[in-house]
Amino acid sequence: MPVYNIYGNHELESSGNSMRIVTPLLTNDKKVVWGTASGKIGDGSIGYYYADREGFRIVGIDTNYSYNPLKGVWEHNYADSYGAPSGNTAVNSLGPDQLVWLEDVLTDAAKKGLPCIIIGHDSMAGQFRSTSPDAAVVRQIYEKVNNIRKGTVLISIN
Repeated sequence: MPVYNIYGNHELESSGNSMRIVTPLLTNDKKVVWGTASGKIGDGSIGYYYADREGFRIVGIDTNYSYNPLKGVWEHNYADSYGAPSGNTAVNSLGPDQLVWLEDVLTDAAKKGLPCIIIGHDSMAGQFRSTSPDAAVVRQIYEKVNNIRKGTVLISIN
């Protein structure tokens, strides 16, 4: 049976846990398309993906990015850490690269007539304590692709 997991805020906190180790454990489906340029898992530093299964597209998003204002870059939570690096802002984000990827993946699904099930850690509803700062943008993407084809985004589970 295929299994699809996503990053939460605890996956990297145990000693020795790094994205290189944890990312390959997110799914046992060898046909997933990772958010890398090649679509392959690569070095494991990208933990978001999609898989087309039995007429559905399953999309796993990663809300463990934050912005480092001192370096001017978006970062993923570090190995051996709980939560974002100290001093970072926009904690629990997808970050700009993943937002572009998400819109592309969902638009492609809409054009192919594939209903999508999106799984992520932080809420996109905008009504809970653990809401991603990207929630409003993500909901706009959902609306946009549902306007291309009604029912493209069936559910977003967080």
